Amino acid sequence: MKQILLSDSFTNKVRQCEDCAWFILDYVPTTPYKWVYVPDNSGVYKLHDKITLIPQPIGGIVGVGGKIIWKFIGCKVGSGSVCFNLVNITTNQTVKTIVVDIKVVNN
Repeated sequence: MKQILLSDSFTNKVRQCEDCAWFILDYVPTTPYKWVYVPDNSGVYKLHDKITLIPQPIGGIVGVGGKIIWKFIGCKVGSGSVCFNLVNITTNQTVKTIVVDIKVVNN
């Protein structure tokens, strides 16, 4: 399976059942903000995996950022969008939204 990196700067081409498409965002677990993945109802992709990477510095430095990785698989030919909302968990307010457009094509 080919691994590809998704971008929010253009429409991303993903081959049906052949590509694993990654989207990576910065994440700081010590803040009151978290990224929330919001799928559309297109059915062209599915979430395959979600990985959180957090560094473990010696001395336990507070505020060290990590990464969140979402992996998607193209399920059927068509177009869809994946939305990522940065939510303040204390107020439940969305402070930023990122939209990633995906076009799934035949192999």
